[in-house]
Amino acid sequence: MVKAEAEKGANIGFLKHVVRKITTTTLSSTILRSETFNNHHGIDKAKEALRQGFGLIVIINHFSLKDPPLTINEIFKHNVMGSKKITAPIAYHVDKPSYHEVGKLIDVTFSPIVTENTVKKGKHDGREKSEGKQEYLNASLDILRLGGIVILAPQGERKGTLGEPNESIIVGTIIAYAKKRRIEKFAFLFMGLGIEGVNDYSEKKVRGLNLFKKYNINIGACLTNQELMKKAGGNYREVGRIVYEELDKIVPSNYK
Repeated sequence: MVKAEAEKGANIGFLKHVVRKITTTTLSSTILRSETFNNHHGIDKAKEALRQGFGLIVIINHFSLKDPPLTINEIFKHNVMGSKKITAPIAYHVDKPSYHEVGKLIDVTFSPIVTENTVKKGKHDGREKSEGKQEYLNASLDILRLGGIVILAPQGERKGTLGEPNESIIVGTIIAYAKKRRIEKFAFLFMGLGIEGVNDYSEKKVRGLNLFKKYNINIGACLTNQELMKKAGGNYREVGRIVYEELDKIVPSNYK
């Protein structure tokens, strides 16, 4: 009974499913061109987890403005995954009302967060750094409980290299909060993003939308919450290290 309620709560309606299909068909051949490599069979495990009522956190590297919409479009392509509600973070300084209007049409909820870059650019409107992160955390836990999908970029900002797991404490925080709220059934799917033919991922090169560039999406492992914590030795502080190790396996060699 609990599983049935979770699946019902996480599944989108028929009309929104149709809109997603139209969106994917249209954008995949134009501004969201990409090629997917599923060598680790992570997609298959993620689908099975969702079928069993698990929530799913899709973890990506982040270097350009196109990364989140590309990730959402990739999710839409796959049955089971493409029928679930999604929540995703968005930097406060790039957030626009139009994004939320589009989000309503495709059942994707965006949570604005004041990032370090937001403050550096002076576009924080007097707000403190990390404002909105708690709201994103709460929204993520709610969607995981329902058996939906959360998108998470542990780097916290667009960065020219993978870097170190300084910001990825958010992953351990989600796991800890989920335990407190007795949310036990969720998994992590890792996606490594790159651009075909690009050797330099520094800010001035690929930071924007890269409208006419084709991306590569390398699907990595899918680990349940318990499997990830086992790799981390049961230590929440070690979760970030494991997250970066998994991303390091699938991001472009020039991004490390």
